[in-house]
Amino acid sequence: MIKLDATYSDYVNTSDPKYPAGKAVDASGEESTDGTPLLAKWMNDINGTRQAIIKEAFGDMSSISGVPDDADDSDVLKALKKITQDYTNQKFIEHYQKGYFQMPGMPSPLEDLTMHYAGYSWYEVNYRGNFFRAKGDNANPFSSKKLTKEQIKNGDCVFQDDEQCDAIREINGYLTTFNVNMYSHQGGALFTTSWDEYSVRGSENISSKVGAINFSVARAGLPTAEENRSRNLTFTFWLLVKNE
Repeated sequence: MIKLDATYSDYVNTSDPKYPAGKAVDASGEESTDGTPLLAKWMNDINGTRQAIIKEAFGDMSSISGVPDDADDSDVLKALKKITQDYTNQKFIEHYQKGYFQMPGMPSPLEDLTMHYAGYSWYEVNYRGNFFRAKGDNANPFSSKKLTKEQIKNGDCVFQDDEQCDAIREINGYLTTFNVNMYSHQGGALFTTSWDEYSVRGSENISSKVGAINFSVARAGLPTAEENRSRNLTFTFWLLVKNE
């Protein structure tokens, strides 16, 4: 884009703040050569629009090349691209400030350079490995707590009081007895081990057996682990926070 200054034409005004890169001046008459032969308003309407685009993109006119735009090199096109990119980035920033779920196979925002924004940093939100469930039925009420920037940056978890404690469904097993002092059948999660001769009852030589009664969820055909859990995949929840 060219600048309307003395190097281009004598028929310009460089003092109007609305046209920081120069303003066309009308000729005083139809045959006069003291101004542009075209109507200055028409030229300034076009030139003002172009200058407004560049000023919006770069803040001033210092980035103007000083040569006419063409199909391969255009100051106005560069400005439009920057405006569009800045607008898109701002929308992504506003979205990511509400959170980003990193599911298995998805990139971390720390690794993906397209998710880096000047003046902002990513932080993991600490939910202490909790599962999440939908509202309704036996679910606890939705937490009304709001995370602060400091809590997010410090990795604090503030939802302990809102957590629903672990629970396991009732599991039943059984033992049946034979002659009072012996167990003849077992099933489900209950089982017996180490039944041995034990004692003589009273004056009669009657042997008895004693052993252990055991409980095992795994014997009932259920998967076991060191924690109660449902089938799951791990995800990470991130928030984009403005640097201060």
